This record gives sequence, structure tokens and C-alpha cells, in this order.
Amino acid sequence: MSDRLAELFADRNISYTGAGLSYAGDASGHGVTQPEQSLQIRRNVNDSTEDSTPHPFKCPKYTDGSTASVVVAGDVNGVTATNLSLTISNSGTKVVYVDVSYTAHVTANGYVVGFSGAITCALATGSSVPSDTSTNLYRHIATYVSGTLTVQAVTTSLEVVVRDNGSGTSTATAIWGIA
Repeated sequence: MSDRLAELFADRNISYTGAGLSYAGDASGHGVTQPEQSLQIRRNVNDSTEDSTPHPFKCPKYTDGSTASVVVAGDVNGVTATNLSLTISNSGTKVVYVDVSYTAHVTANGYVVGFSGAITCALATGSSVPSDTSTNLYRHIATYVSGTLTVQAVTTSLEVVVRDNGSGTSTATAIWGIA
């Protein structure tokens, strides 16, 4: 039989694994036999990357609902967000968001053209991300369902600008970008 295999597969390399051995070579027996390599179990690549690569605003994968969960610091317009230790509920759907407080620079004609001073930013949690106001901008950072991180929406520091929404009533529109 091995002569028949050699005849059929003489110009092809073959390999097989089984019975604790691994063979690589040709059908005529010219090859290397070695002990079979042990099985390596690796976690999902996404889990490995998430656990091993810190990034701005990185949220923990799980929360127990009573212990403060620490979020990696992130910046908005170069200002580091505060309140990085959050108690995130482990029941229902909860979101982590950044709250940016600002004062708009309004021209004499009533148009918003940017910030009139420094901004402050802090992390917060809730059942949803609040709507922007004339003094606060909000950005979704992450979502938890029953204490498990399901969405990490932001993985970089952020930049934000405000401009007039075109109504001429000094109402600002936020434009978010990555730093």
C-alpha cells in the first residue's frame, strides 16, 4: 500500500496528525514525525484586544453594580474627564457618557461662534444619554446590559466645537471629532 501511495503522491507533500504524532513529508516515508503539539486555547481576538489594549475612555468589561468601576482617563479638547470611578448598575441597560459643560461665545448679532472660555468634562451614567442643552454637551461612551459591556462607542480622546445652528437664536450645534 505504501508503494501505491508513493506512486500516486510522489510529487506532493503530505501531512497528518493523529494518535499523538504529527507527520510532514511525502508518501514514500521521507519526512519528519514528531509528537503532536498540544492544543492551545485562545480567547476571542476582540476580548484579548479589549483586555490588553488600554485606550482613552476604556470601560471595564463587567460591573457588579455596587463597586465603583474605573474607566481609563480620556480627554475632550485636551481637558481630562473627571469622575473616572463610576458605580454602574448591573441590571437593565445603562450607558456611560461624557458631560461637557461650556459657555458659548455669542456674537453681538446673536450667533454662536465657539466657546467663550474653558470647558469641563465628567463621566456619568444613566438609562440614556441626555439631549444637548445650551450649557452642556453629551457624548455616548459605552453601554452595559445586565452588567456586561456590550458597546464601547468611544476609544479615542475627543474634540468638540460648537457653532450656530443657523436659526440666529444663539442655539449651538455640537460637532464631535476624534483627537
